[in-house]
Amino acid sequence: MAWLEYALAAAVVLSAVHLLEKHVLIDELKDPVFATTVAGFSTFLLLALLAAFANPFLLPPWIALLAFAAGVAYNLSAIPYFTAEEGEEVSRVTPMLNLQAVFIALFAAAFLGESLATSAYVGMFLVVGGAMLITMKHRPALRLPRPFRRRVSVHSLATLVLASTLLLAVRNLLLDAATASSPLFAVLAWVGLGGLSVGAILLAFHHPRIRGTNKKGIEHFLAASVLAFLFFLLASRAIAEGPVSLVSAVLSTSIFFVFLGAVLLSRTHSHIVREELRGSSIAIKLAAMLLIFIGLWLVVR
Repeated sequence: MAWLEYALAAAVVLSAVHLLEKHVLIDELKDPVFATTVAGFSTFLLLALLAAFANPFLLPPWIALLAFAAGVAYNLSAIPYFTAEEGEEVSRVTPMLNLQAVFIALFAAAFLGESLATSAYVGMFLVVGGAMLITMKHRPALRLPRPFRRRVSVHSLATLVLASTLLLAVRNLLLDAATASSPLFAVLAWVGLGGLSVGAILLAFHHPRIRGTNKKGIEHFLAASVLAFLFFLLASRAIAEGPVSLVSAVLSTSIFFVFLGAVLLSRTHSHIVREELRGSSIAIKLAAMLLIFIGLWLVVR
């Protein structure tokens, strides 16, 4: 199963992306909206290179539109995700992203006529329970990025990540539909254009002054974007070759790599990533991840 190898490799790369982004958002860039802008432009530049291997303008208009919409959804998902990641431990935020598997299963049942077994509903319950368990920690309400504070009344970690996972689920479904009968590289070029449109709109309304720390953060975030580009290629290839629900489940293994990396870095290089290392906190995270994995297995089996 070639798609399984691509999905596992993508999970490893994704864990490195999460850890690097956490460091940049906390210590350098400190601006989730501007981080999304940088991500939009860098993703477009990287994906635009794929146009050299396949002509994206030969795609049917509706395929190009699906791919463009997937890019928009992908980049929009970064705003609530970066906001949550900036204000919370990365090992608590990333496991909640696996709620997208639940959304995909529900969308498939509602719009594609796929029937769900009783075990799938039990699995969804476990995934949601694991996501709720991992948020068990006393914390103040998260604050949204400045441009959105007056217009959006979303303050909780759960709601922010829920919004991000919903957009990621939409991205996966659109990408799966677009690559069903079209060349992957041509589709991804349109995905990059969709991400660029989001970045351009955000930059028009939010363009902070670039200082020394910001410049360093931009450089490091560009490095994270290169890794994210590699993840996107691997994940897209996996989605193109395998069942989207199974691919999403395999990608969820990244939460273990994130957890191990965060714990290791907190012990050895706490200036990069700082995590709570109390035994009770680690136990809750491991229990939540176990519930999520069992739930995902029940959903996709």
